[in-house]
Amino acid sequence: MKNYTSLICVLSLCALIMQDATADEIIKLRGGASNNSYELDFIPLTPTALNPVQQPFALTSYNGTNYGITFLLGESAYIDIAGSTGTGTYNRPAYVGNLQRNDTAVILGMNAGSMSSVIGNFYFGYKSGETKLNPPTTAQSGSSNLDFTAAGMVLGGGLGIPLADGKAGLLGINLGLGIMGAKYDRQDVGYSPYSTAHADTAFGFNYGLMYTFPFTKNFGITLDYKNTSYVYTFDSGLTTQTEIDEKVTSTLASLYVKF
Repeated sequence: MKNYTSLICVLSLCALIMQDATADEIIKLRGGASNNSYELDFIPLTPTALNPVQQPFALTSYNGTNYGITFLLGESAYIDIAGSTGTGTYNRPAYVGNLQRNDTAVILGMNAGSMSSVIGNFYFGYKSGETKLNPPTTAQSGSSNLDFTAAGMVLGGGLGIPLADGKAGLLGINLGLGIMGAKYDRQDVGYSPYSTAHADTAFGFNYGLMYTFPFTKNFGITLDYKNTSYVYTFDSGLTTQTEIDEKVTSTLASLYVKF
């Protein structure tokens, strides 16, 4: 967290310095709500009394909030700092547990094109996510508190298609890759110590669709669909559960303002 905070401060300072050297000093703030689908699978999945059939360990939908700030650097470059959080429940054969999800990202990107033509985009940056799965206090011994954290570098690109020279909005598509590491903490109910395992470098992918409509020059709405998938292979900290497959699908609606 300390390194992440330092990275935000450095990039924000760079953005402000670069803005001073440009004619277009624009900051874009956004905030909104999301509906998310989350799936966490153990591979191979070993049947137990609490999980008698081969099904996802956690499969749930939850609502969340998303927020961010974008420093627009002149006509093409930008720095984006984003976060999201959400809570929900997940079903197990013996109980209904609580889920908490938090995501953060710091992205540096570049656009090429104008609102009268197709706009190309390239980006890279840092992203992290944490999922906490906790059984209720009444859960039987044998259930577990789980904390799954992943972080790493992402890069990708996309295309934006202005509609009516941007007056009717902007339709976009993007594809990306991630190089991530992960940490898995597990505490069985009735036992105090946590067991911890670390993942080797994992490669994953994400894709998304986006539509932005400007109500005015500086105020509008953005609709997003995002899908992310990673498979993590763990060290000997996990015995029978050697891999974790994580999938997150999100639909977001955000209002933005530029100034």
